[in-house]
Amino acid sequence: MPDTWINLKTWPELILDRLEGAGVARVTLNRPEKRNCWNEAMCEAFFASLEIVRAAQELAPEGVEIEIVEIGHLPFYNEDLRPEGTFPESVMKIREQVRAADAVLFACPEYNYGVTAALKNVLDWCSRAPHQPFAYKAVGMLGVSGGAAGTARAQFNLRGVLVGLDAFAVNQPQVMIGGAQQKFDADGNFNDAAGREFIKGHLESLVKLAKKLKA
Repeated sequence: MPDTWINLKTWPELILDRLEGAGVARVTLNRPEKRNCWNEAMCEAFFASLEIVRAAQELAPEGVEIEIVEIGHLPFYNEDLRPEGTFPESVMKIREQVRAADAVLFACPEYNYGVTAALKNVLDWCSRAPHQPFAYKAVGMLGVSGGAAGTARAQFNLRGVLVGLDAFAVNQPQVMIGGAQQKFDADGNFNDAAGREFIKGHLESLVKLAKKLKA
């Protein structure tokens, strides 16, 4: 098992969209090596999310860049880590990245009918004043799972959290891709035609929403 275990702290769940010409700082892509673990259930979930993110990068509208922000290294939210209202350096960096982005796209795995602890943690850190970075931010989300629901319950959970952040989520089309085992080729590439169309349409809606909120 040591040869196939993937550290979930490297799961890239928070993705930033940047519209061309916005002058937003670049966020680096941190993509772990796949290794020989596609048949392990945990690794399937890990790389399924990575591959639909890569598909989103390929399908992004002209002038849009999608880059990945790693969130697993953040400390667990604790008000005691905010002396005099400050934030840990790693938290400040992500808050600034969210603030600078034109839109945010979540790759949303589902754990026990909800979002992952890592994702909820970064949302909790970003929710604190001053200058809460998700306010009036356009947000999209996509998910993939081996079951039929395609992370629907986690996305519903995430939408509820986003209300508290005063963010605006794309409503349609939703991207909830089930049956992941049949939708990737031997190299792990996401090749489901219908799913790719949903991703493309979701990104187009996200860009329209971002532009409307900035108008």
